[in-house]
Amino acid sequence: MPKLTEARKEMMNKMIKDKIFTEALHLLKEKKGILFTMDDLAHNVGISKGALYSYFIDKQAVILYLAERVADEMLEGLKDIDERYPHEYENNLLRYCSLALKMKNKYKYINLANLFFAFDPVVNDKNICMIVEPTVKIRAHLIEFFTLGVEKGVFKKMSPMALTLLCSSVFRGLELVSVINKEKKLFKQKQMEEEMQQLLLGAVVAK
Repeated sequence: MPKLTEARKEMMNKMIKDKIFTEALHLLKEKKGILFTMDDLAHNVGISKGALYSYFIDKQAVILYLAERVADEMLEGLKDIDERYPHEYENNLLRYCSLALKMKNKYKYINLANLFFAFDPVVNDKNICMIVEPTVKIRAHLIEFFTLGVEKGVFKKMSPMALTLLCSSVFRGLELVSVINKEKKLFKQKQMEEEMQQLLLGAVVAK
């Protein structure tokens, strides 16, 4: 019987955290950033503010949780690409880019909130490290991907870490292009995305 009770408790905790994830995303979009309060979130989730604090100590912890969930989803997407198209390193790199764009568009307000906390002078070094921590999983996957690609002769004989950082920079650039262009309409979005992806291929693929 105790095991059943514990299982039910875990199920309830998961349901509440899933609800927090959904409602925090909604508030980020509705408020155009991190302007929502813990009171707003507790109200939307349907729990007391005290109960919410038993899950997350502050709003920054909520944003970190969102980022970790998104990183896990991104990582699963990368693994799925590898499993469905084994050894198609060059094409998979383009598929990675497409997935990154899809994820950035789907969760753009989380990225903006993360940037706010990362550059807020009030946030100390320890917390800044916490904010960027979710990307570690993705970086490790990319390093392994590029290591294998270099060994197979698909990618240039460069440090897998350097190739990973270059790839990550293009992902971030694609995100910024999307944010800037949404308001200014300075260029053809799809064409710019395709050109940046081709630049990435040209920089990393062995000729």
